[in-house]
Amino acid sequence: MLLAAALMAGSLPARAQQLSNRGRDFWVGYGHHQYMEPGQNNSQEMVLYLSAEQAANVTVTIKGASTTSVLNYSIPANSTITTAAIPKQGSTDARLVSPPVAFGGNGGEGIFARSIRIQSDVPIVAYAHIYATVSSGATLLLPSDAWSYSYTSMNSEQVNAGGPAFSWLYVVAKEDSTVVQIMPSVATRLGKPAGQTFTVTLNKGEIYQLLGQADASGNGGQLTGSTVRSVTNSLGARHPIAVFSGSSRTQGETACGATSGRDNDIQQSLPANAWGTRYLTAPFSAATASTLLPASSQTSVYKIVPRWPNTTVRRNGTILTPTSPTGWYSFTSNQPELIESDQPVMVGQFMSGGSACNAGSVGDPEMIFLTPLDQGIRSARFFRNNSQAIAANYVTVILPAAGLASLRIDGSAALDHSYDHPRLPGYKVAIKGWTAAQASVQIQSDSAFTALTYGLGSAESYGYNVGMLVRNLDAQSALRTATGTVTTNTTVRAGEAFRFALQSPLRLGSITWRASAVPGLSPVTDNTVSNPVPADSVIINGRTWYTFLSDSSYTPSLTGNYTVPVGYAHPLLEGTQSDTLAFPLTVIAGVATALNDLRPVDPAAFDAANLSLSPNPARTEVRIRFTGRHSGQLSATLISKVGAATGRSISFTGNTATLDVGGLASGTYILVLRDARTGRSVQRQLIKL
Repeated sequence: MLLAAALMAGSLPARAQQLSNRGRDFWVGYGHHQYMEPGQNNSQEMVLYLSAEQAANVTVTIKGASTTSVLNYSIPANSTITTAAIPKQGSTDARLVSPPVAFGGNGGEGIFARSIRIQSDVPIVAYAHIYATVSSGATLLLPSDAWSYSYTSMNSEQVNAGGPAFSWLYVVAKEDSTVVQIMPSVATRLGKPAGQTFTVTLNKGEIYQLLGQADASGNGGQLTGSTVRSVTNSLGARHPIAVFSGSSRTQGETACGATSGRDNDIQQSLPANAWGTRYLTAPFSAATASTLLPASSQTSVYKIVPRWPNTTVRRNGTILTPTSPTGWYSFTSNQPELIESDQPVMVGQFMSGGSACNAGSVGDPEMIFLTPLDQGIRSARFFRNNSQAIAANYVTVILPAAGLASLRIDGSAALDHSYDHPRLPGYKVAIKGWTAAQASVQIQSDSAFTALTYGLGSAESYGYNVGMLVRNLDAQSALRTATGTVTTNTTVRAGEAFRFALQSPLRLGSITWRASAVPGLSPVTDNTVSNPVPADSVIINGRTWYTFLSDSSYTPSLTGNYTVPVGYAHPLLEGTQSDTLAFPLTVIAGVATALNDLRPVDPAAFDAANLSLSPNPARTEVRIRFTGRHSGQLSATLISKVGAATGRSISFTGNTATLDVGGLASGTYILVLRDARTGRSVQRQLIKL
């Protein structure tokens, strides 16, 4: 039960929490746009939006055709800046473009020693935007520490887009000798066949771009379902990569009719190990000129790409049949949806400019990759803008109903519209709209949320994911303390015995804890467990997570922050059927210094036996009693059994407190008690009558 509570609460180690869209190091390319082709006017521009919650110094390094440019920016705290336009001509030209073969080039398909790198001295949020007249596409960027090894592309349809226009994807390398295997789902512009894998080797800062075939009218194959894998090089190393997907110009999805406008789109793809099995969706809002219509909705096309074969996908409980020969799914809807699967999937939501899907609303084609419920966040900053010809900005937020009271957008609780999500009780959809402007927006809630932001104009649109965690959902680090408690807080005291733990939704074939990477750890030997038997399991967001333990107990003696490589194997894992988790282990001193008290801390001070709740079951209030030692202030927080905030919490400095539970629905809850200074915590189940 303690393990279940920890997972439901989403309590991750601090360093794991940093794997979100906030970061210090980002890479992106100047992806293919309609106006890059010969004979076009080269009117497109690319800019970056950089958002910071604390003052940041940022360096943008642009590798052009033959010259590298370095630009420096200072971002004030709680603000967003727009960079200068990325160079697009001469020796500084950063565009991933080349004339067609008939003109002596590679047609934009191949390796480019051109890229854009963003480095900051503090974590920031970064977005890229490529736009021209009635053409706009934007994407959230993921920091390089969130990159991984396996991706599948998702793209818009490529029908009557007005040529020349192409479906595309590109791969970014951040290390030399990065070996990448690519299997296109359709034939490419330079004739690489569908369904056949080819290999390229990239060095640091290089990009490989792939274009689908297309005719003079912009009809061609979409690259949805194309796979990209980073594999082991000749030196035995495998390097993380980033993948971006898009279209230089698309009319949108044919399900929305033939009257759609045309637009470019670009999105950074989520690594396969970050995909989830449960997604909630909401339709895009509608607007006419600058008039907001938040209660009205457009019809979206949804695409679902399974990570592995034989995946069962359900829409609102009904099993779907693949709509593509390569195994992915699509459907249209103007209602909120619940998408569930028994194995990980990636989900994209596609906006149209056609009257069949957004009758009465302005807008243009756009695609946005959605966040699974497992990757929700509690705080995000994004940028809304009016380039080009955008008339209205929106943000659509999906969150637990208990989190709506704490939802703040730029410090305000005011919304244009909110409603119950009809497919999953206990969740809400919240919508905020503005007349378009260039502005930085802060959004936060006590509960984890998913959110999309988008802008609409006459024959114009942009949209992107507001933010997410990018946790590895194949495996998460944990440990079991000397008291038998399994916790995702991987901080231990010197001299305190523990066992390594790995939490995974996969029934792993083997696990290796490379304990020898930690100085002063006893025993020093590594530990491999074949066919490990789970010590516990719990269902989170409809998926069973197993806890596996090392055979050995370990005792640290040297304080510090360490990274323990943990190898794990499963036959469905891409590439080598194995992967490695960087397990963050922090060893702190074994003597407490709180409040000038130098007495040793009892290692069992936060054992579950120290926490009692009375009465339990409870109707109106519960008495909290903690008999262990703590460092000064305790906080007690009540969460639902699915990890949603209830809005009921209390802080106290003694050993007892009374928490009001009146008005809560009957059911099972988890009370999490945490020492505010040390971060140690304990949980106990509470039954509300």
